[in-house]
Formats: sequence, C-alpha cells, structure tokens
Amino acid sequence: MPECELCGRQSSQLYVANIEGATLHICSSCAAGAKGVKGPVARPAAATVSAQERGSNADVPSLIDGYGFAIRQARERMKLPLKVMAEMLSEKETLLLRIEEGKAQPTVELTRKLEKFLGIRLTEESRDESGFVAGKAPEATLGDFIKKG
Repeated sequence: MPECELCGRQSSQLYVANIEGATLHICSSCAAGAKGVKGPVARPAAATVSAQERGSNADVPSLIDGYGFAIRQARERMKLPLKVMAEMLSEKETLLLRIEEGKAQPTVELTRKLEKFLGIRLTEESRDESGFVAGKAPEATLGDFIKKG
C-alpha cells in the first residue's frame, strides 16, 4: 500500500499537492490542510516517479549515500533540535524528519539550503566511464602538448 510522502501514513488513496514547490503524493488527512490539491490519483511506483515530479533535475549531482544520517549527525553536532532547524529553514518538521530517516529525498533547493545551513556536502559529482566529472572540461595532460608524428 502506498504511503503519504508528507506524514508517512499508508493510504489506499493519495492526492497530488504542490507543497512549497515540491509535488507530493499525500493522504486525505494531509490533503485537508493543503491548497491546490488534485486527486485522488493512482500513485506511480517509486521507480517511475520522474525527476521533474521529485523537484529535481537530471543534470543535478546525485545525493550521497546516507544523506539522511549525514544531515542528522550535522544537526546534532550543532546541538539543534529538529523543530528549531525546521523553523530556521522555514521547512516542515515532518518533512525534515522523513529526509533524516531516508524515507524522502530533499528537492534540489532544499538540498542546497541544508548544505549551506549545516556546512556539509550532500551531493556528489557524477562521473562517466572514463572518470571525467560531468559538465567539466578534463584537465590537460603532458600528452596533450607533445606533437605526434
């Protein structure tokens, strides 16, 4: 049974809502307090949710493994309760809790906000088979300057 992406409850019927710039599938309880709700709708399987629906971009670096643990560790190192961090970032405490638990992924905007606020790196640069970082020109090597034949 699918679960609400906001509160985590399992629900047979989910609604689509745009909450703070992110498109989420939410239960009827959460939908009651949200604006601009569409539904009920059949929620696609997690693997088929597009990057646009997740609020991200395919060209954006991916999240590191264990991003939720890294966020929680940095927050606890700062001795900040989750509620206080949520208020300081103007985000919902339940969303941040789900992100820390690894049950939800932050949007690109929220990822950048968390990185800046906590002083940590949550994204990794993607590399192709040759080891080059996507979007960056490879560095010149000595072989590039040697005249061949």
